[in-house]
Amino acid sequence: LPDFWAWHGERRNNQITRRFRDLFEVDDADAISERLRDFWYVTTTEHLDEDIPHVLEFIGVPSEWTGGGDSEGDVDDVEADDSGHIAPAAPASDRRIDLTDELRERVYEVHPKDLRLHKLALKRRASRRERFGWD
Repeated sequence: LPDFWAWHGERRNNQITRRFRDLFEVDDADAISERLRDFWYVTTTEHLDEDIPHVLEFIGVPSEWTGGGDSEGDVDDVEADDSGHIAPAAPASDRRIDLTDELRERVYEVHPKDLRLHKLALKRRASRRERFGWD
């Protein structure tokens, strides 16, 4: 495996902020934060497994629903005999590095705008989970 910092050094700073800026067609982090407040639910990838069942229930998707592909796992070929089950796209990945306090601090120094968005998402997530009784 490549050294984390060698890999990380090839990435642009604040990539998530840049992605949202382009997606929302806004100029700064404040505008991104305002746009995210318009969404009824905001979460982070590390909480998806915990949040998705609640989100699906909230929008009326049955808990036993597993996707829209057919029994062969081919999402593009949906025919009348399809089971509604979908094969996983890829096996779960193994953790390659442990996020230590030192590593976290250093990443936050390099990506302060992304850290700000992450904190906003965690705050919005906690607020909505409390509002909907998901805790």
